[in-house]
Amino acid sequence: WCPFCERTWLFLRLTETAYSEKLINLRDKPEYYLKLVPTTLVPAIQFDVQTSRDAEMIEALTTDPTFKNVTKILNRRNPVARFLLRKKRVVMWESTQTMQVIDRFLSPQSKARLFLPDTPTKIRAEELVANVSKAGFSLNYPRGFGNSTSAPSTTAEERRSNFDAALTALDAHLTSSGGPFLLGSLPTVTDVSIVPTLERLRYQLPITQSYTVYDDSRYPGIARWFDAMSSLEAYEGRVAGDEVSWLSTIPVFARMFAGPEGMSKENEEKAARAEVRVEALLAELEGKDLNSVGSKYREEAAAKVLGNRKAIIADISNQDAKSQKHIPRLSPASNPAVSEMLDATVDALLLADLGRPAQAVADENLGAAREAAKIMAQRLCAPRDMSAPAARALRIALLSI
Repeated sequence: WCPFCERTWLFLRLTETAYSEKLINLRDKPEYYLKLVPTTLVPAIQFDVQTSRDAEMIEALTTDPTFKNVTKILNRRNPVARFLLRKKRVVMWESTQTMQVIDRFLSPQSKARLFLPDTPTKIRAEELVANVSKAGFSLNYPRGFGNSTSAPSTTAEERRSNFDAALTALDAHLTSSGGPFLLGSLPTVTDVSIVPTLERLRYQLPITQSYTVYDDSRYPGIARWFDAMSSLEAYEGRVAGDEVSWLSTIPVFARMFAGPEGMSKENEEKAARAEVRVEALLAELEGKDLNSVGSKYREEAAAKVLGNRKAIIADISNQDAKSQKHIPRLSPASNPAVSEMLDATVDALLLADLGRPAQAVADENLGAAREAAKIMAQRLCAPRDMSAPAARALRIALLSI
């Protein structure tokens, strides 16, 4: 999932702005999206005109030259613009500008806490955030996303030293300012902008670079910041990813961006370490009590399974998988066993409070059902598919089959 989408998503939730969402496949974007968004990038937001306040927003977006990333509905020669004008809609993209528009026009909650006036402290915090993001990307992806064999412009020691310095400076700011957030006791857009990057680095760097970001002895301010972010339901309850999902992206990206010669030796090793760690994390969930996850999230997981049943069965038996091809799929002949597995999983999620056993899988289907459950536990991605707590509950239920 896209970190720029994560920013916008978290901002919408923190400001309690009503919205609906639609996922876009980054490798196969639908034609309508390509027409609506000239850059073809994500995220994009479609605003619908429902009130006079919305109309004021639309007027500003389509006439104010400071708003650049907008499908200008007043350009009547543009067929997309004519459609939007008829439907009283406007489409905007680029995460920072969309957050500014939400702050200015839509959310009564955001004015006091998210977009704050420029002060020396805020400017310094934004510089520190930019430094961490740049140094972290260089350390995690020394050759970029691909499998380039050309040498990076810096040595491994220099990249590690640069990231050390950036994290230490950010930690000092958080410690001296009182925190727990970057600009005080409440989250602001500065926290929203950096959390997708720090979350990724927290989970991936121990595998890719043997580097620990969440370290309450070395970086106490950053550890307290992570804890404060996790205390926000707007973040933890839907937007945050989890360790299994973030580690699963390491081999996916390595294979996705491999050249004709395949993955580099370095990326093969990183992918192997990530897969071993994912296996260990899933093994740790076996036998865990489902009641350790709140009923709200167990119900979320059950609803996702019920609403996507056909797609899940098709994915587990897909012989032409587009991603995570290293995970063996079952043959379509196993679909009855997969169906039984899903029934038992939903039962386990919904009956946990009552202490009643889930529906049993028939003995003849048990082997295939367990294989299917493991495939699904590996394929499940938070927050793409559901919240991280719901994903934990679902994995526990799957691995109890």
